[in-house]
Amino acid sequence: MARVRAVTVQGALSAANTGRATDIDPYDSPIETLLRISCKSIGLRLCREDKARMIHTIRLLAMDIYALYSGAGLRNVVLEEQRDNRLGNVLVVKELGCGTARLSIMNGEKGEVIARVECKDSSYECVIECQ
Repeated sequence: MARVRAVTVQGALSAANTGRATDIDPYDSPIETLLRISCKSIGLRLCREDKARMIHTIRLLAMDIYALYSGAGLRNVVLEEQRDNRLGNVLVVKELGCGTARLSIMNGEKGEVIARVECKDSSYECVIECQ
């Protein structure tokens, strides 16, 4: 199982216009929620939890949540599935107008893995622990 231990965001994503999406997000941060879903998607691939049904369900839920947030005013943020040569299809969050996001994987402390997603003027890091 993949556990997302931390998420950090920099750049335009951290200042995205969330509109009323903040009102319906249980944590008052729709961007962080989308980033955590992206990190979970990446973590499942990193930790070799390639259960197709689980990954498919996460993707469907993520797209529904994204549609809900967009309808509530989230602007200039895109959640999409992107193919990575090492991991396969993963969900990434990026600012509108950004091309293909760059995904890099690094070893962290205590057996953790750090996944960094960069695109245009934004980036985020996921600290993932495989359990």
